Parts: sequence; structure tokens; C-alpha cells
Amino acid sequence: MITLLRLLAHAAERFCERAGISVTFPTRVGYKTLNRLHVHRVLSAFETGTECGVAPEGLVLGFDSLTDRYTLLGRPLSASPHMGLIIALSRGTSPRDTDYARRLQAGTLSHALPVAFDEDQVRGQFAERDREIAAGVIQRVRTVVIGRSRYILDGKHRAAHALLRGAPVECADCTPILFESVFRYVYYVRPSRRPEDFARHLEILGPVYDRAADGALPAPLASRTERSQLAAPQSFPRVVQRP
Repeated sequence: MITLLRLLAHAAERFCERAGISVTFPTRVGYKTLNRLHVHRVLSAFETGTECGVAPEGLVLGFDSLTDRYTLLGRPLSASPHMGLIIALSRGTSPRDTDYARRLQAGTLSHALPVAFDEDQVRGQFAERDREIAAGVIQRVRTVVIGRSRYILDGKHRAAHALLRGAPVECADCTPILFESVFRYVYYVRPSRRPEDFARHLEILGPVYDRAADGALPAPLASRTERSQLAAPQSFPRVVQRP
């Protein structure tokens, strides 16, 4: 039954991508989204600049639309399931016994649906990143900055691998995406309907949107980075809401 449900979910994901729509719906662990890849495709349009030489130990995990019981929002990268996975791979122990693998298969790792853990794929990606870092390739992650915290939106595995090897990362600041309508809907508006389950998301994002309403937007990193030209925001796919 679980395998059938995963096949159906994969088919639905492909349909949403082709149709250009993004469907969000509630589950017992939080809100899930079909066609999540649109987020990664448009993130570059919201980059205000890139900061080099960032120590990855200062990064924390970003928004996941999971309830307070399961969310990883704000957890230090060093204590994340991603770090646990990278450490297991580096030691040659079974990655299947990690919190990362359990969460991935239970759907409590991110806003993605549950998927099977592919050990061969994970080991191949680890080996490839290891070669890159050994060759001096700086790993790039996309982040947003709120207050004194830098939240990872994309690149958690790359950041964890860099942390393991004692290498810096390159952070592309995407803070303006906080004010994109779909981002706000998925991570704030929808969770605000269940405040008892999403206190962590509301605690972090609530003050951001309150300040925006007062006309005090957070300062982007453009003045402190190499590139300060913000690309014109692209459009997200149409959102289909589910009660």
C-alpha cells in the first residue's frame, strides 16, 4: 500500500510540474507541497548578492512547513539530520540507521512527501562532493537572513559536507523571497490557521511580516556582498489550495 501511494504521489508531482501548478495540502506532520522544485528554480531571481567565506557552523535549517513536533526550523546545521548523514557516510557506517533516513521515509525531513532512502544515490553524491571540496570547490548555499540568524533554503547537504571538512561556504542571500506571495502563503498564512501546531514558524515569520506592514523591511545583504543587483522576480506556478 505504501509503495502504491508513493507511485501515485510521484505521478501527481509530475502532473503538477507539467501543468505549472503547485498543490499544498495538510497531513498529520505538516503541510506538503506537490511541485516543490519550482522553489529552487526561482530562488536565483531573488538573490541580492553572495557572501564568500562563511563558516557553515553558523547556519541553521530553514522553513519546512512541518508542525512543531517535527519541524527542524532553526536547528543548528551541526545538530541536523543532514550532518548526521554526512558523518555516517564519512565513517563508513550504515546511513540507513540515521535520523535523516528515518525522517526522509516518514516525510518529516522537509515539506516533501515520504520517499524511499536510496543508499547508492546518497553514497554517490557524497563521493562527488568530497572530490569537489578536496579540489577546492566552494560549496554554494541559498539562505535568508532574519535578525542574527541565517536560514538555509537550499544546500543543506552541501553545507553539512563543508562543515565536516572544515571548509567555508558561499551564501547567496535570497531574503527578498520572504515577501513573495507563494512563499508567504506556504510558510506563514497557511500555518497561521493552525497556530497551536505551527508556533515555531509563526514565531519567526510573524515579526518579519509585522515590520513589513509598518514599512520597515529587513535590510538585504547587497551592500556587503559581491553582487548587489537583484534580478526581476519570476512568477511561481499557480497555487491550488486544499483545505
